[in-house]
Amino acid sequence: MSLSFPVELVLEVVQYLRFDPPALCSCSLVSQHLAQVCRQYLYHRIELKNAISLRDRYNKLLDTLEKNPSLTEYTSELKLYMGMQVERDFCLAFDEKLPRFLANFHKIEKLTLTCQRHATIDYITHSVEWPFARLFSLKTLREVSIENVPMFPAALLQYAPHITHLHLSSVSIDPIRTFHGCPPPPTAGNLDLPFYLSLSTCRSDPIYVLTGLLQTGGHLSHFCKRISKLFLKPREGKLSDIQPYLRFMEILSSVQRAGGGTPALKHLTLALDAADVEYAKLGAYLPTTITSLVLDVSVMGWSFDKYGPEVQAFFNKLTLPWHHLRTFEFKLHASSMEMEAAKPTAPRLTSVLDTRLSSQHFPKLEECLCTIVFDQSWLINDDTATEIGMDGVVIRYEEIEDGFV
Repeated sequence: MSLSFPVELVLEVVQYLRFDPPALCSCSLVSQHLAQVCRQYLYHRIELKNAISLRDRYNKLLDTLEKNPSLTEYTSELKLYMGMQVERDFCLAFDEKLPRFLANFHKIEKLTLTCQRHATIDYITHSVEWPFARLFSLKTLREVSIENVPMFPAALLQYAPHITHLHLSSVSIDPIRTFHGCPPPPTAGNLDLPFYLSLSTCRSDPIYVLTGLLQTGGHLSHFCKRISKLFLKPREGKLSDIQPYLRFMEILSSVQRAGGGTPALKHLTLALDAADVEYAKLGAYLPTTITSLVLDVSVMGWSFDKYGPEVQAFFNKLTLPWHHLRTFEFKLHASSMEMEAAKPTAPRLTSVLDTRLSSQHFPKLEECLCTIVFDQSWLINDDTATEIGMDGVVIRYEEIEDGFV
């Protein structure tokens, strides 16, 4: 069948259907040309997620890819669920065909490994060490996310010198394990590119381990030198022991200053529960080269008295002046039940921020935001949404659709 529509129109239709796999499959049956176009979207992102049909989908996909290896040329995102929560008799991590499956991919840009929470099994078995090491060493790989994986081998990250984004969420790290029989890791690349590190809901132990790996002489020190954007969120929003994070920031600053260089860290987000952690202590460990700082305590309900003194203490501990800070954001949460209590508190909050964010201490500060995260049930009008605090501190409102969790 020959197409009678302009190519641009066909591409526009397929682009519109890119998030509808069944529709794309139907379109691919119309003609060879459409099949070629649809494959770019059908195989752009492959996700083997936790579901009843995981085993069947996995086997069918493997069979398809081995018969049509060119399809993986379109695949830039790969997400693998390694656990066995729904199908108790099947676990992707232990399937003997997994090395064959991983061998099909050569142009992955984003890789995600995840498994069920509270797992106690080592999901990176010896049989898949080299297949995963090869995947991590791809020159196209830029972003890696590790979620809920127990005893993730740090050695695997040595095979990923080209990544620029690393997300670690609820993981434990094995710093000792080595990969026997695997080729040596590739040389570090992209050393001049900024690096983004996200540590979310990790226990204290992995933070200590990661700190040791990042310091000078550690296996991951080349990452540490490039960290320009950092996101820290303690486990479940709480932190009973702040020492591992103080040590982490101390090592980060030390490594980045080694050799007389300027610290690369420019953007920092601290997502903390101010009711359970004296995060003010972090202020003394932050490099003054930071240009963007976010303090996110939106995991709390609205009560200025709980975190007001801690905000002041945080700024008191900073090594002032900060000649590079350009934007500062303070993020809080208010539910519909707290709406009336929130409004009179805002001026007090902005007054505290105004006092601490003086031009003498932050001469290049251009924007100061107080973002109030609210539930969908809190309906605000345009006048409320554009409320301006004292001396230019803007109060911004951010809606979350499904309510606060």
